[in-house]
Amino acid sequence: VFIMALRRMGYEGRQTPHGFRHIASTLLNNRGFDERHIEAALAHVKDGVAGVYNKAQYLDDRKIMLQWY
Repeated sequence: VFIMALRRMGYEGRQTPHGFRHIASTLLNNRGFDERHIEAALAHVKDGVAGVYNKAQYLDDRKIMLQWY
């Protein structure tokens, strides 16, 4: 659905839904938000021990961060 909206708005070949993830990550990192919160919002999974043991979702912090975005 999102890609169809981009096409209708004339962004075909210039922007993709995944591109918005890049934009969000860059803006949020530049703004100084915690990288753990950004990665969780993007549903990135950590490798190693941290990924196995840390199941925190940081919901309150992510809410603040995404409201800013």
